[in-house]
Amino acid sequence: GRRAWFGVVGISAGLAAVLVAAAPRGGRGSTNLASVLLTVAASAGLIACLVVLALRMEGSPRAATFGTAAGAGFALTAALMKEAMDELSSAGVGGMFASWSLYAMMAAGVVSLFLWQNALQAGTLIAAQPAITLSDPILSTLIGVMVFGEHVRLGGWIALEVVSALLIAGASVELARSPLISGSGVEAAPQPDRETQPDLL
Repeated sequence: GRRAWFGVVGISAGLAAVLVAAAPRGGRGSTNLASVLLTVAASAGLIACLVVLALRMEGSPRAATFGTAAGAGFALTAALMKEAMDELSSAGVGGMFASWSLYAMMAAGVVSLFLWQNALQAGTLIAAQPAITLSDPILSTLIGVMVFGEHVRLGGWIALEVVSALLIAGASVELARSPLISGSGVEAAPQPDRETQPDLL
């Protein structure tokens, strides 16, 4: 249907426009231990604050806040993956498995998946999906610029980057509303009472 196609094309076009406008380049494969630990601490603090906030909410706000926390977790996972891959390229497979960054990446990924499941459990996909769709790349970009020395275009290009991000958000909402995902027009199986499906947290 049109809604699903708009979602798919809109997300793809928005992502392409963001990449063209930002033109990310440069950067290092790894950084010093202090910077990595500071990134982990800052990300963990942000995630903890979002989880505490989410637990005080209900419905769609709760789902969106958990989705944002999951996006922050996946951004941290990507940063730790970058460190682990640098260990692989410089020290080989043995060096990678001996590195703490590999196991930190795995832990961050598991926590992020757990938070994403909480987002899906707390409310609708329409509330949760835009939150993670935007928070993950935005926070990943911030980490890339501030920690790994990557460069993005600023100035007048920021306007196109913001518009493209809004297009991605709107398209992800439309995709979540499509009958293929929302199930509208499809006979649904009986669902158990809400009381039997508590939030994971």
